Amino acid sequence: MRKGLFFVVLVLVFGAIALFYSTRHMNALAKEERIPAPVFEVRNINGDTCRIPNPANRYTVILFWTTWCPHCSNALKEMDMLAAKYDKDLDFCAIGVGETEDKIRNYISRRDVSMHVAADPSGYIARQYYVRGVPTIAIVDKDGYVFDYGYSLYPMVSRVLAKIKEDGHDKG
Repeated sequence: MRKGLFFVVLVLVFGAIALFYSTRHMNALAKEERIPAPVFEVRNINGDTCRIPNPANRYTVILFWTTWCPHCSNALKEMDMLAAKYDKDLDFCAIGVGETEDKIRNYISRRDVSMHVAADPSGYIARQYYVRGVPTIAIVDKDGYVFDYGYSLYPMVSRVLAKIKEDGHDKG
């Protein structure tokens, strides 16, 4: 009994450490080095396309989420509100990890969500972005590099908006 409990605790500790370091790794790289964002193109449930790098040379906020995650439901709602408010400055794309297009369409139909929502049924795109838990947010800059990566939507969007404002002032 004690051996079993010890093993479970050991697995949980190592799992938490792995999650921490994988997220920390991507975030540290994004802040210290300009690393290219993984390239993808995905059609959303309305038929529009979300592409990285963004052909319009805009920053893109990507939310990796699932239909079964209660925190993801809140993040999706918050991101949709931010998308409505900042659509002139940023592009937004929510990607359902391990979800089919039909399941996402059914989920979205019961909520008032108007931003781009796409399916990543195999989880391929999420793996390219080192997603280890949901919700996870990645922000890709206008040049196709990872600008920010983490779990806190509002502070991340605030940082990118400040960067856009700073860049705008630099241009004169």
